[in-house]
Amino acid sequence: MTETISPAESQAAQPPRLPRPETDAAALRAIADHETLIALHEMAKQQLDILNAQDRVLSMLDTFASKDMPGRQREIQDCVDKILAKVDPATAGS
Repeated sequence: MTETISPAESQAAQPPRLPRPETDAAALRAIADHETLIALHEMAKQQLDILNAQDRVLSMLDTFASKDMPGRQREIQDCVDKILAKVDPATAGS
């Protein structure tokens, strides 16, 4: 006995179904969680910007320090000591 095999009836592709919150409270929590993640992402981007700026400043300071003329650091330190002496005599010369 010969049997004909027919292909299974194809169903149209369904888009993925996301679980819907069961309550309004769950929906509100999901929204709050999403907003928190967005805020954390923005803070991380700002932190990276700050760190990159700090790297640039440190690089400039390193360049300045490596090309410092002899005696210039002593002159700067003397100036700092004078300022500290006027602001707080207890910390001057430390």
